[in-house]
Amino acid sequence: MPERRLRLVTWNVWFGQWRREERQAALWAEIERLEPDVVCLQEVVPEHLAGPEIERLRARGWWVSDEALYDYDVVVLSRVPVRSSERMPLPSMMGRELLTSWLAGEPPLIVATVHLESTAEMTEFRLVQLEQISSRLESERDIVLVGDMNFPAEPDRPESAALADWTDAWAQVRGDEPGYTIDTTVNRMRWLAKRKHDHRRIDRVFVRSDRWRVEAIEIVGTTPLPGDPLTFVSDHLGLCADLVADG
Repeated sequence: MPERRLRLVTWNVWFGQWRREERQAALWAEIERLEPDVVCLQEVVPEHLAGPEIERLRARGWWVSDEALYDYDVVVLSRVPVRSSERMPLPSMMGRELLTSWLAGEPPLIVATVHLESTAEMTEFRLVQLEQISSRLESERDIVLVGDMNFPAEPDRPESAALADWTDAWAQVRGDEPGYTIDTTVNRMRWLAKRKHDHRRIDRVFVRSDRWRVEAIEIVGTTPLPGDPLTFVSDHLGLCADLVADG
């Protein structure tokens, strides 16, 4: 059986009001350019799913996790058929959930996305969330966990220990390259919003599988909107990962 390939994009798209319509249009244009098979988005607000871009994707056969969004949440879009999907509420002061989708095809693959609790002082919350995520997914064989993990990629972090049995795709493929998805040197919009410099790798792709591996991974969203050097798709940069499995 020939190898199976899949391209996945994960991105915290920022719920902020700043030039949201223009940023939203730029987001979908970038996604179209990347030609992914699966898209995992965090901080999605209802407006993100109300535009013509979503209807065009549906018309082309894409599956959209279109549960009603009351605030902001995680969403998955897939042009690979989805056998089933599940939302699991997590202990949270911010309404966080784990969204898991079982993709059709051989070998099978499960894609789970999450936006863990924000801010530095919420480590204990994140540990509880990761414990529940691990418990829910422990019996699954071929799985990718992606999203905004909200803790930096440092080996001494307690959250890193909680994910010790997962492979961090960026570290595996790109080694010691910093891979910052929060990068105020690149993203001037982030600097203007926060007024302080910040460089962290908190948006991540984790894999736990004997059959699937990440072959390539890159940061996306590094250029501003045309004609506006201070506006980017999001205050986060995204990740595009190419996965491959030998039948």
